[in-house]
This record gives sequence, C-alpha cells and structure tokens, in this order.
Amino acid sequence: MKRKHSRAVREERVWAVVSVAPMTLGLGVFFYLALGASFVISFLNWSALSSPTWAGLANYARILSDPLLYTSLINTFLFTLLNVPLGILSAFVFALALNAIPKGKGFFRLVYFLPYLTLPVALAIVWRWMFNKSFGLFNIVLKAMSLAPVDWLGDRNVALLSVVFYTVVTGMGYGIVIFLAGLKNISKEYYEAARMDGAGPFTVMRAITLPLLTPTLFYMVVTNTIFAFQVFDPIYILTKGGPLNTTRSIMFSVYEEGFRYFRFGTASAIAWILFAIIMVVTVVQLRLQKKWVYYG
Repeated sequence: MKRKHSRAVREERVWAVVSVAPMTLGLGVFFYLALGASFVISFLNWSALSSPTWAGLANYARILSDPLLYTSLINTFLFTLLNVPLGILSAFVFALALNAIPKGKGFFRLVYFLPYLTLPVALAIVWRWMFNKSFGLFNIVLKAMSLAPVDWLGDRNVALLSVVFYTVVTGMGYGIVIFLAGLKNISKEYYEAARMDGAGPFTVMRAITLPLLTPTLFYMVVTNTIFAFQVFDPIYILTKGGPLNTTRSIMFSVYEEGFRYFRFGTASAIAWILFAIIMVVTVVQLRLQKKWVYYG
C-alpha cells in the first residue's frame, strides 16, 4: 500500500515538474538571462557595427552628464504624477457608478475594458488622428463650440497633458475591473449596519468603502506607477518625444540610444538607471503602506 502511495506521489511530482518546466525555462531564458545580459552590456562599448569592448562606468558617466537624461527624467516624473492619481480617480469613480447599476454591469465593464485589450499601436494611431490640429475630432468639437483649435500634440504646453489624457482614458478599463473586484469583496453587512445607524453616503464612503478598499488602491498605485515610469508606446506614436523634447520619456531615451544610434551599452545603462528608480519608488511605497492600507 505504501509503495503504491509513494509511486503515485512520485508520478505526481514528475508531472508537476513537467508542467512548470516550459514556463520556468522561458522565464529563465527570456527574463533572468536577458536581465543579466543587459547588466553586463551596460558596462560595454558596443554598437551594431563594432565588437564589444569593456567601458566600465563610462556609459553611466556619459549618460549622467547628458542634459537630455534629466529632461527625460523630469518629463517621466511629471507624467507619473499626473497619470497615476488621475487614472486611479477616474477608474474609481466609474467603478462606483457601475457598481451601483443593478443590471448590465457586464456589458458596461466590457465597453470600458475593450480599449485596454486593443493593440496599443493601433489605438494610439486612431488617437493621433483625433488629436490632429486640422481635422481631428477634438478640434471639430471645439469648432462647433466656436472655440479656437488646439495643437494638441504640437504645442509644448499641451502635448504632455494630451498624452496623459490618452493614457488615462485608454487604460481606465483595467482599473475599473480591479476596483469592481475590490468593491465586490466588501461585505454588504457593513453597508446594511451603516444604513441602520443612519449613516449618509459620504459617511459610508469615508468609514467603510475607502478603508476596506485600501488594499486595492495600494495595488493600483504600485502597478500604475511602474507602468507610468515605463511609458513608451504613446510617446513614440503620438509625439516622438516632441515638441522640443517636452514629452520625451526615459524609455524613449532607451529606444533612441539602442535602436536609433545603436549604442547598446548606453541604452542598457539608462534602462538600469530606470530600474533603480522604480525599485526605490516601489520600496518607499511598500514601506508607506503600513500607514494607510487596512487589511482588516
């Protein structure tokens, strides 16, 4: 009996190893191996037309003395500071509205989530047309309201805000789904008890909904921050980093160094600087969660 049991356990373990082996192998090759390779490349002087040579910290020194890096950093931080709160707030408001609807939640959830599932490049191309100064949809609406047209992507004072607006609207569906899941996990007994005590909607929001939703809020803050620091697709399709580098992000600098100038060493160095920034910000967020996240 014991032999049959031990044999069944061994077979189960073998099948478990076989099942996870492809994913583990892919993760090791395409993530950890690539991660280690990029770290090594960041210390090399290497372009597509020359053999790699050891550069030491020269790539980091050159990048840290480049004013464009600091322009990219400032733009990325501004984008993050605007995108994260606006994205979370808009998703939260729409999630509350959908959660209050007695019927049709699935339909509206699908409507808001569809843009998130659409290919980013195709979606950005459509929005670039909508932002067009001459015949774009937004300026057609402004013209109908007897307002002057706006150069949404060509005006240095508006371009970054336009990119933020695009990312907030197109990424809102993901946040709505996450918040709806968080709202669903809040027991209705809390709301029933609050109503029996005569609590108003604002009191219920402040004392029940927001505290019990803080784990979801924390998850959204962390993931949205990481996404915002790595923004690239909207920048590349909508503005190419312009006008006058006002929308240039860190990831756009990585792209230009690696795939335009073929300086793979400096591109990897910028990527690791970005990794360090994201790591520090994430650690700070994890430390601060103890002060405001309620896990019940």
